[in-house]
Amino acid sequence: MSVVKSKRNQSSVEFEALYFKVADGVDNLVEHSFYASHELLERNKTFLDVRCTTLEKLTDDLLYNIKIANSIYPTCMAEWEERRLSMGKAIGICYAILTNY
Repeated sequence: MSVVKSKRNQSSVEFEALYFKVADGVDNLVEHSFYASHELLERNKTFLDVRCTTLEKLTDDLLYNIKIANSIYPTCMAEWEERRLSMGKAIGICYAILTNY
């Protein structure tokens, strides 16, 4: 049986806290250009800039899909499917972030 949103446990809060840890890690990595040496940074500046931009966009997309999934309280099968679709997109984005690391 479904639980009213106000009476749910803290799992979504814990999940969002984990998201913010990941986002902070990505921000730190991007801010320091993957901790590349000066020579490596100069040689591969374009590549690193593209990777930094990609990772920032992926973390934004991840938050977007997490918020959508957590905001849907399914009362019918269509809402359940929409929520599950957003959850699936968030999981896929997590794999994309891992791949870009």
